Amino acid sequence: PSPGGWPKATPASVGLNAGKLAEAQRYAQRWDGAGCVIRHGKLVHSWGSLSQLYNIQSATKTFGSVLLGMAVDAGKVSLAASAQRYLPGIGAIPSSNVARGWLDEIRVDHLATHTAGFPKSRLPSPLAARPGSRYIYSDGGTNWLAALLTKVYGQDLRTLAQARLFGRIGVPSTAAKWAVMDPQYQLPPTCRFNGGLQANVDTMARLGYLYLNNGNWAGDQIISSAYVKLSTSSYQARIPVSHKYAGLLWWVTSINKVPCYYSAGLYANHTFVFPSLNMVVVRVGTSGWDQYGSATNTFLQPIVAAAT
Repeated sequence: PSPGGWPKATPASVGLNAGKLAEAQRYAQRWDGAGCVIRHGKLVHSWGSLSQLYNIQSATKTFGSVLLGMAVDAGKVSLAASAQRYLPGIGAIPSSNVARGWLDEIRVDHLATHTAGFPKSRLPSPLAARPGSRYIYSDGGTNWLAALLTKVYGQDLRTLAQARLFGRIGVPSTAAKWAVMDPQYQLPPTCRFNGGLQANVDTMARLGYLYLNNGNWAGDQIISSAYVKLSTSSYQARIPVSHKYAGLLWWVTSINKVPCYYSAGLYANHTFVFPSLNMVVVRVGTSGWDQYGSATNTFLQPIVAAAT
């Protein structure tokens, strides 16, 4: 797709059942928001505004995964290395963490798999577990990862992301506004990974399409296919206490036995990628089914059924 938009096609022309897509849309529209279905690189179904900005909540973490992947690809970071190698002060706020004697056990991949021992809070917090011993969904752990990458790159990650990611996939700075890191981390200005990215349906779809094409955008290899595969597969074999449905700031599942990986944020902010169906699905909003006891599968099953 060009920066101006996606080529459009009818669902039938790419082998999709329009009625099933409409069924999924009706479910999504019980709440506010917008979404789209991209198949074979063409926009075949959408609702709401593709350009309106939403706070995509923890779907922000997946954009952080791309910046981590770039560092891994460039040899700037090793996933299995001690995080202190890259950020000597990691976890040292509050100072009680230093006394625990665990900080040198934190690995880079612990931060990206919610296994570094930090609690849920997005702010610097006392360790709740020994690194590598428990899965604890942690906004703070991902923000320490952002701090580490800021140190590694030596620049504001918001600037880096626009130059190295967003600009290369046709996303203008007006369509990807990343919130600044909390000052408690005592960093120069940079972005936080836990949430706070303002993005639209188009931005989310472009990230999904980049991954669908193994990190390549119109001949530009932005991240390696090896990192795409690693980050969107279960990481549990490498860290046995990690969530079996967790990759590196991506989530892994299957819908009606069709493999899928996805980003996930509060209020059902999602980008879903179905490699075997050559399909990307996006849903964003300020309210969503996750707040009302309803299921993501209810949204996705008719979309998968539309293709099978």
